[in-house]
Amino acid sequence: MCATRRFRQLAEPDRGKRRCAVRVAPDPGASSAHGFAYLEILVGMTVSLFLLGGLLAMLYGAQAGYEDFGEIGATQQTARLALMQIQRDLARAGVGLSPMKPVFPVIVPQGDGGVLIRLNPAAATSYLVADMVADRRLEVKSAALFMPGTAVAVYDANGSIDFAEVSGVNQGTGRLRLDRSLSKQYRRTDGAAVVGFEEISYRVADVSGVPTLVREVGDGAAQPLAPHVVRFSITYYDNSVPPVSFQPADPEEQANIRAVEIELVLLTENERIDLGDRPRVLLRTRVAPRSLTIS
Repeated sequence: MCATRRFRQLAEPDRGKRRCAVRVAPDPGASSAHGFAYLEILVGMTVSLFLLGGLLAMLYGAQAGYEDFGEIGATQQTARLALMQIQRDLARAGVGLSPMKPVFPVIVPQGDGGVLIRLNPAAATSYLVADMVADRRLEVKSAALFMPGTAVAVYDANGSIDFAEVSGVNQGTGRLRLDRSLSKQYRRTDGAAVVGFEEISYRVADVSGVPTLVREVGDGAAQPLAPHVVRFSITYYDNSVPPVSFQPADPEEQANIRAVEIELVLLTENERIDLGDRPRVLLRTRVAPRSLTIS
């Protein structure tokens, strides 16, 4: 119809122009199509958010696991180095102190749970050549073995023993001056001797509020070895076959120590923040001093 009118207008231009409007009814399907598209976008965005959240959770878990692994590895290395140091000192316990075994235990349990190790790295042992001159001066065969500050034990075949420190050495007269008086007048005829020694101790001490395994040599400053110690336990074994664990209470029993087992437990960084159920780092070792033989 519209096309016919258009033709007539072209054929009769003088009649004026007529317009033909074609009304197009709205299509219900188009509106529905647009509605479904919006819904699909919302669903897609929701699914994407869930997937992204899951991916981030996986990445976070992987990162946390990596950090935990790094913390455990670092803590294990710290514990391993500490045990290696203890092993070296325990293996040398009693070196140069062979004459002292009956009266001078080389491994001594401490009341605070630590351990004291005695050795004579310089093998500085000398015997009296004359009766003790005075209560603080000894004349020995070789005064050159000692120097001021050397810790010494003065003993004889009768079982008497005193501990002191050399405060002076006179090489000309072969005399040692001690920093304290002794309990008796030691005599050359009793086989009296003077042996220099070094004491090394291990214990758990409070360092800036942190329980730390420390190493002390003589009266020197404590050397921190491993922080955040949960347990530092020491088990002593005697000379039985097989060895039997025991708790030596006096020097005579301590002289029978033939092996020491050390157990060290540390916390990692994450455990110090939140203990939870994370595994602690535990290392254990047993050492038999080379200078002691099973008898």
